[in-house]
Amino acid sequence: MLHYPPLPTVTDGTVCGDRCGEHTDYGIITLVFCDSQPGLQVLSRSARYLDANPRPGRVLVNIGDLMQRWTGGRLHSARHRVLAPTDPKLRSQPRYSLVYFTQCDDEYIVRPLLGDPDSFPPVKTGEHMRRRFEETFQLGQGIDPQLPPL
Repeated sequence: MLHYPPLPTVTDGTVCGDRCGEHTDYGIITLVFCDSQPGLQVLSRSARYLDANPRPGRVLVNIGDLMQRWTGGRLHSARHRVLAPTDPKLRSQPRYSLVYFTQCDDEYIVRPLLGDPDSFPPVKTGEHMRRRFEETFQLGQGIDPQLPPL
């Protein structure tokens, strides 16, 4: 369960940041069950962000980095973000998403099964996941000390 807490009230109408910055998912696929709040956007191939507004009873499926590697780039890891709402009422409410991430065992080596076998170098799942966590959670003072080393 992902919880995005309520955001501070802004009196001049400006929005202070996103709820979750731009990123791709690290694994194979991600299933996303959202609440009714808007904000999720997916980057299109034409480099425009498109709203992925929640619909009752629907599941959003994101392709992750490892699936992109497996398919030799035929399926693309979906770059996405969650924007902060501009509506003050929605900003004062939390946002929830039930998310199911899938990945291989840490020692499994992922390499392209389709297309050019050299399009992506082989990588152990665990090493890929740790590297992506480090890239995502780098802080101004360096890597988060809670992360295990590569």
